[in-house]
Amino acid sequence: MKKVATALALSLAVSTPANAEMSVDMFLQRFTAMRAGKDPQASKILRNEMDRAARTFQERVRSGAIRDVCVQSGNTLEPEQLVNYFRSLPPPQRAMTNVTAGFYGAMKKRFPCW
Repeated sequence: MKKVATALALSLAVSTPANAEMSVDMFLQRFTAMRAGKDPQASKILRNEMDRAARTFQERVRSGAIRDVCVQSGNTLEPEQLVNYFRSLPPPQRAMTNVTAGFYGAMKKRFPCW
């Protein structure tokens, strides 16, 4: 059994690119584990995911690809607001949505253009 688990872990590590984006579902699982003190590395991993999502979002806004989000100067999206948005997604959607797309959805909901 131990060999099977090791082989499975190795195959997942090999088949998943290092820069692959985390799903919203995986983000929430790691967030919950971090809050419970069960995943000491989660804080750094989740911060990196959020930094990547924020950078991608900002690049897309600057390029004009995103026009339906209007963030006024000084307004922010608090981490709890983002996590609550992620939790509001139906479980099947959480599994299919990456963190960058989830971040965009949260920003669109929080800062819509009227």
